[in-house]
Amino acid sequence: MDRILNKFTPFIISLNVIILHILGYVLDLYAPRKYIFIIWTSIAFIDAVFAFRCGMMMKDLRILAYTDKLTELYNRRFFVGKMVDEMKKLKDNDLGISLLMIDVDNFKIINDTYGHSSGDLVLKELANIIKPNIRARDTITRFGGEEFAIILPETNKEKAIIVAEKIRNLVASHVFRFKEDERNVTISIGVVSVRDQVDTQLLIDLADRALYKAKERRNTVVFSELGDLVV
Repeated sequence: MDRILNKFTPFIISLNVIILHILGYVLDLYAPRKYIFIIWTSIAFIDAVFAFRCGMMMKDLRILAYTDKLTELYNRRFFVGKMVDEMKKLKDNDLGISLLMIDVDNFKIINDTYGHSSGDLVLKELANIIKPNIRARDTITRFGGEEFAIILPETNKEKAIIVAEKIRNLVASHVFRFKEDERNVTISIGVVSVRDQVDTQLLIDLADRALYKAKERRNTVVFSELGDLVV
């Protein structure tokens, strides 16, 4: 229902403005002269309210387009644009940029054992664990499924690995509750860092390669060098 309203709201507002101006024109023809200023001032005020509402609506739509509904994190669409923007800024810093790709270990087992609603709970709790433990300038997104991505601007290899290990330990020590059961959940993290501009897809592929290696052992952080990827 909300999507339908969002789709037709601009047309509804436009129609209201047209009707309002027609009404103003009619009143301008037949109303006493002393009321004309008040009429058009009122119409101008209502126009301003409609314009403000349109602006807020468009802002809300942009937020919705870039937000993952389940975790309330940014989604993959936002990640792609942000990655390109941060890559362009590389020439202005000496530390480079790092990317963390995170995947939940044995996530299928959680879904199969406790149900998909419990799997959703894990994803939401992971978002709540990670988000307060990264900098305001960092960007965490739900990349897809049980996979998260974190962009770390002005962060070299050493600092990126420290951040990754911190997140891994925080998650591993957290107790997840499923109805009457409790268990620990672990994550695997792939890390990549570059100092110079590279194709963003190459950076993602490198992080995926590191994540794949980390998942072979689980609950592990693996760093991937540029030379690790065969192009």
